[in-house]
Parts: sequence; structure tokens; C-alpha cells
Amino acid sequence: MTNITKWIIRLAFLLLFIVLMVLKLPQIWLAIYILSVIITPFFGRLYCGYVCPMATVMDPVDRFSKHIGLQRSKERTKRSSYVVSIIMLAVSLAIMIAGKRLFSKQIPVLPVMLALSVVMTLFFPAHLWHNVFCPFSVALRLASHNPLRSYRIDKSVCKGTRRCTKVCPAYAITMVDDGKKAEMDVSLCHQCGACARICPVSANGYQSKHS
Repeated sequence: MTNITKWIIRLAFLLLFIVLMVLKLPQIWLAIYILSVIITPFFGRLYCGYVCPMATVMDPVDRFSKHIGLQRSKERTKRSSYVVSIIMLAVSLAIMIAGKRLFSKQIPVLPVMLALSVVMTLFFPAHLWHNVFCPFSVALRLASHNPLRSYRIDKSVCKGTRRCTKVCPAYAITMVDDGKKAEMDVSLCHQCGACARICPVSANGYQSKHS
């Protein structure tokens, strides 16, 4: 899939998200998310790479903040946290339930999360939100532990150029074997295909785990 096609899909889902929020129909978006979790064991975290409005907006914000020097941290850590994500999820659900029961109205948790992710990305690398804070990543990460199909790296082909490690938004790729080979953590991979598009030897590809 080309980068242009990917962005057409992402922007279409972002527009759908905005329309649903304006119409106060967040339950439809949650249904889309649940469906995405269900198919994740088969196709990987497609929600993160193509559907998630936070990821779609964060991508250009991440580039912009680095360009103007707002995002000063250069550290790329493989650290991920189920604990923080679960806490964020629990707080989000509590706010939604409390708003409905105490004030008889829906508190716009999803737009608030979108705004929070953007603000955080202005000052910190995007993968910090993806791997540590995002409340929606918990189920997706568990479901994508070893998906039937996912982007994977053929170590026998990899030349260790490190190009893929620099473009991965979730920092799902790290160097192993004394920095000579790249390795993919499929539970973190967003299936965006950035690594495959930049690899000069086509070591990265969307393939079956049985390949």
C-alpha cells in the first residue's frame, strides 16, 4: 500500500470520527474500535495504523514539534506499560459513567483523549503515548501478541541499516545481534508500513506468521 493510499484511509476515518462526535454518537466509534480488536489477532493492529484519530493527528504533530524544536527529547525507549494504560482506561470509563449518572449527559471523553494525545506529542515522542498512556492500546496490544498476519522482518535479508527504526511511530523495531539486525515487536506494530517502504532490501513485509 502506498503512503498516499494510507493517508486517504486515515483522513476518511478521521472525518468519520469528527462527524460522530458532532452528532454525539461515540457509541458507534466504540463499536468500530471493538470490531478492530476482534480482527487484530488475524491482521495486527490495523486500528492504530489506519483508523485511530489520535494516531492520524499525532503523526504530523510529531514531525512539526521536532522541526521547530518543541520536542526536545531525542530518547527512543522500548518501554511500554500496561499499568498506566489500564489506569487511563479506568479513569476514562469512570468519567463516562459518572457523567451519565450524575449529570445526565455524555462527557466527551474521546475528543478529550485526542486533545491530550496531541498536547503530549508536542513535547514528547509519539511512541510515549502509543506505548504507555493510550487507554485503547491495552486490548489491542494483548490481541496482537502473535497475529496471523503482520509486518515482520526477515533477519536473513536485513542489512542492519537502521532506517526502519527511525520511521516506526511506535518504536516497535529495535536492533539485535550487536546492532547488525532489526527485530520487530509485533504487539507494538501499528501495521502502517513505514518500515517496509523505507527498507532498501525489502526485509520488512506484511506476511503470515507461518511464512
